[in-house]
Amino acid sequence: MIDYTRDDFSNAGRIYDVVHDTVGKSGVWRSMHAIKRGGVYILPGPVWAGVEGALGAIWAKMTGSCKVIGGVAQGGIPALDFLAKLVEAGEFRPVIDRCYPLASIAEAHRYAEAGHKKGNVVITVSGTHQRANNGLQPTAARGNMRPPRLNPGR
Repeated sequence: MIDYTRDDFSNAGRIYDVVHDTVGKSGVWRSMHAIKRGGVYILPGPVWAGVEGALGAIWAKMTGSCKVIGGVAQGGIPALDFLAKLVEAGEFRPVIDRCYPLASIAEAHRYAEAGHKKGNVVITVSGTHQRANNGLQPTAARGNMRPPRLNPGR
């Protein structure tokens, strides 16, 4: 894991097997120049849907430089149930940066889109706060998890 505010991972050359740009801050071309030939570049849905992400994926496919994976997870209810069970069992503690009530959703979006959040931003809905938050307070704790197969035919 690399702190994008301190280190420019792309300066080291093609040394990484996988680059997972979790928030879309690293830039498609910088990321692809840091991946070994045959490596994997994983980028979030908004970047994948943009022009730079699409051109990067086409270029990677044409040159065979790396495999590009992107988009929005399609796990649905089974994936959410899987994550809820991990949280309830104490096997996974999601990083929760801030919680906002539904009435402050615009403020929550502004905070998340600023690109400096340090975990998940949770929106609570009146009457379901305890259930939605599972009693967790904002935390930096991390846990282990095995994600479900979100795209079983691939």
